[in-house]
Amino acid sequence: MTKIFGNALQRMGNILVKRENKIAMVATGLILLACVVMGIFSINGFLGLTRPNASMFPQNIFHDNSNNLRGHPVYQLDRQGRSKAIGRIYLFEQRARVVFYDDLSLPNPAHGRMIVATGSLASLWSLVPDKNRSHINKDIQTLGEAVVDTMTKVTTHPKFSSTYQPEMLRLLSEVLNELNQDSAVSQKFDATSKVFVDEYAERLSLATSDILAPHVTEALMEVVTPSWEGFSRLITGGQLNIVPFETISTKLLANDDFKKIVSSELLKFASDNRVLTAGTELGGIVAEKILDKAEFKILAKNIFYDPAFRGSFRELELVAGQSANGIFKKITGRGDDLIPDPLVMRVLRSMALGRVHVLAIWLPNDEANNSLAERMGAVSAMESL
Repeated sequence: MTKIFGNALQRMGNILVKRENKIAMVATGLILLACVVMGIFSINGFLGLTRPNASMFPQNIFHDNSNNLRGHPVYQLDRQGRSKAIGRIYLFEQRARVVFYDDLSLPNPAHGRMIVATGSLASLWSLVPDKNRSHINKDIQTLGEAVVDTMTKVTTHPKFSSTYQPEMLRLLSEVLNELNQDSAVSQKFDATSKVFVDEYAERLSLATSDILAPHVTEALMEVVTPSWEGFSRLITGGQLNIVPFETISTKLLANDDFKKIVSSELLKFASDNRVLTAGTELGGIVAEKILDKAEFKILAKNIFYDPAFRGSFRELELVAGQSANGIFKKITGRGDDLIPDPLVMRVLRSMALGRVHVLAIWLPNDEANNSLAERMGAVSAMESL
């Protein structure tokens, strides 16, 4: 009797356990389903129940990506250029839907402007605040002065003049002759040269006139008041002594004030967008032509490892390392403490991984963002949703 009663209790217990398991499984499924639905609604809003804080903006960079329910982050920049996420952007053909987080006290999004771009070096440079740009220009100028100083020390060294200069000039002459036969390169070079002659040459001449004048006067006096030997050559053979003019360049390269003025003016010329674009293309072509020559590789290696120039190259290496480190911090960092910005680091990571990065920035309609809006092509909202 006891056995029968025990079996009955056991069967009832098994039934209850199975029922509880089924209830638990159903409850778990419902909870998971609710989490998924809440996740979708948190991204897209409770369609039909609430009116999300959203706007539609035009875009013509990306193809329709409406199947991506997660979208991409939208950022806003503060006065120092630091970014914070304020919403999500969903890409459609020729337009983009931006949903702003409800917990942010933003002004009317429909009255703002939107930047939609791909993450690239050009985009990163456009995002650099004006204050950082000014400091970067100083770093570049310091590096340029160090390069000029090093090249001056190397090229005016007796060892370079006697051992390396003839071969260097021969290789450069070959490259220039090859480039001169390329009509497209010649036209680009002529256009760049015209910009310098028309807009920068006179300013450079005026800036260096006070330093240049005494040297020219001294050389001219040596030419017009020659020694008896020089006067004899002029009378008998018609030979004019031009050695004083040939030594002017050496004297000027030893003048620190002259080098600073030339470096500053050439930096302004190189910063011209027309020159920067053409110079980048021409520099790449020239560098490729030179580096393709096995003789130049051997020559450059011998110059770099020559003990006579080791000290000069070491100084340049230290300055270049400091400048590169400072420039990188000013490109990626924001504020006085140059804390790395999350948006910049996301773009850099995507570029390193070879991925296309959707760069979306919302700008309120104020004058503080006008320069960035112009640089990156901000557009106004089509409609609010």
